[in-house]
Amino acid sequence: MVTQMEKKSKGKMFLSVLGCLVPMLIFWGVQMVIGVIAGIVIVVATIVQNSSFQTATQLEDLMYQNIAQSMPYLLLASTLSTTIIGFIWYRKKYKKRYDYSLKEVAKAKDYIYIVLTALAASFSIDLIILLVAAIFPHALSNYENLMDAAGIGSSAIAFLTAAFLAPIGEECIFRGVIQRKAEKFMPFVLANLLQAFLFGVMHWNIVQSSYAFVLGLILGYIRHKYQTVRMSVLFHMVFNIIGQTVPMLTADLSDTVNLIIALASIPFMAYILKLISQVDIPAKPYIEPQPQMAYGYGQPME
Repeated sequence: MVTQMEKKSKGKMFLSVLGCLVPMLIFWGVQMVIGVIAGIVIVVATIVQNSSFQTATQLEDLMYQNIAQSMPYLLLASTLSTTIIGFIWYRKKYKKRYDYSLKEVAKAKDYIYIVLTALAASFSIDLIILLVAAIFPHALSNYENLMDAAGIGSSAIAFLTAAFLAPIGEECIFRGVIQRKAEKFMPFVLANLLQAFLFGVMHWNIVQSSYAFVLGLILGYIRHKYQTVRMSVLFHMVFNIIGQTVPMLTADLSDTVNLIIALASIPFMAYILKLISQVDIPAKPYIEPQPQMAYGYGQPME
């Protein structure tokens, strides 16, 4: 028979898990609101400017064209908004209380580990994409269309947004807030799985969600080992930069060569992660703030 205390414990656990969903839902909501508002503005502006001399079909085509041209700017606006929210949330609630600075935990070799792991991960991810594409044939084309629509790989604004802005906001929310929340009531392994799952779900499409889940596990592990979200931000930035530049350098290579590189990247990444596993940084000691004293007599203010 389940006791009343066990019921309360399970209820508290359930509410705690729901609490971890809140940051992701806010992250989603902000992106959707900005996207909807911007889309309405573009549609209305197109109608107002062209309704007098365009047929309905031409007007519809022009709307889609204007939306497509505006996608990098919409990506910038939504990412900037979520980054500001995530950074402020993390900074106010978790940064000072839990995280070390880079100079406290990272040496030159640690930066090398991060760069090499990100490089290996960027090639290894190709295997996940191929696997998902084999199971869901239309998923890859949908993913590629999504990347093209966002201007990834062709727009300087999209490149800068994905390479530098998005990693800050996503790391602050998922590793800085959600993972920290989860680690308060569950072991690290479960907390890491939870935040990585939510990180994958946040990306909407099955191809990106699949490799984002794996990437989220690595990012959560790095944040946990170094006890600072700054190291996962660094990894995320390097990964996104490589993901947008290396394919252009390897495009002329045969599929066989690219597959060999991807397969070789897995044991290489495992080796670097093993080196990172040897990092032993204890959780930052947190001292509760002392009550403010009144009039210098050592009594807490009422």
